[in-house]
Amino acid sequence: MVLSAALVAILLLETPAGEPEKEPFQSLETRLSGAIQMKNIPALDELLAKDFAFNLFLVGRASEVLNRSEWLKTSELYTLTGFEIRFLAARVFGNVAVVRLQPNRTASAGTGGIDRSGEFAVVDIWTKDGDAWKLSVRHLSRPDTLKR
Repeated sequence: MVLSAALVAILLLETPAGEPEKEPFQSLETRLSGAIQMKNIPALDELLAKDFAFNLFLVGRASEVLNRSEWLKTSELYTLTGFEIRFLAARVFGNVAVVRLQPNRTASAGTGGIDRSGEFAVVDIWTKDGDAWKLSVRHLSRPDTLKR
């Protein structure tokens, strides 16, 4: 998925602290990270849209795009031992919400336990399905760690 100029402009807008749009997504993002941490596939299944897509961009690695079933399978090999959401902003546009967050995670990936700890930049697109919000797209990247 290519981000349009309009979407990029939206992502740059700040949502003031205490904004009502933020509250349900703070809870949803915490539930999502908790389900990942507990490897609770039924909870993840409930939170994800049927057409969920995951986009991963890490320095020094080729980008990855996973569909829903691939991401759920991969999440079983991801060990999240701790997380803190340091920043979260949300903008709701009818049945679509754009959520930007910066989680700090303590985690490892794969059978070899490759360290995946640190601060990440995440853009989540949530869509309304009936009365429930479902995660449709997640863009996760790790900012450049080189000292400037």
